Amino acid sequence: MTAAEIRSVLWKMFRQSSRIWTIAVIGVLCVLVGLGGLLGGSSRSISMLLLILGYLNLFVVTRGWFVGVRKALSLPGALENRSYRFSEEGVEVSSRSMDSRMSWTNYEELREWDDGFLLKSTGVNRFIFLPVRAFNSGEDRNSFRTMARQHVRYLKFTHKVPS
Repeated sequence: MTAAEIRSVLWKMFRQSSRIWTIAVIGVLCVLVGLGGLLGGSSRSISMLLLILGYLNLFVVTRGWFVGVRKALSLPGALENRSYRFSEEGVEVSSRSMDSRMSWTNYEELREWDDGFLLKSTGVNRFIFLPVRAFNSGEDRNSFRTMARQHVRYLKFTHKVPS
């Protein structure tokens, strides 16, 4: 994966996170209520508190995005070429610096976008992004999709996917 692909995948995940949007909306509301209170003559201390809380919320949201990208790009082997093998037992990943095997039970979510698949691990913010170009053919892509549908409990598709 290239750095641009990693940024793109993280941006998609970030944008689709309901938790992030909830925090951002609360932050914006706090800022608006705080500004309204200051301009409207309400209690200055409460208005300033709301204003500060709102800015802190928005800071946390934007910082989360930048820290996530920097962390993902700094992981050992983040930009190495990898090979993946999928079977009924699980997922095998190998690259120049690592070899690993994980059972399907370690994955909780499969997302599909026009440019690839995202397979997310349980409990941690680890994922495998498989760009469309990683598959030799549409048939390989369909067989991966079918296998993942059998083993992964949460599926999310952002476009119409053939059954």
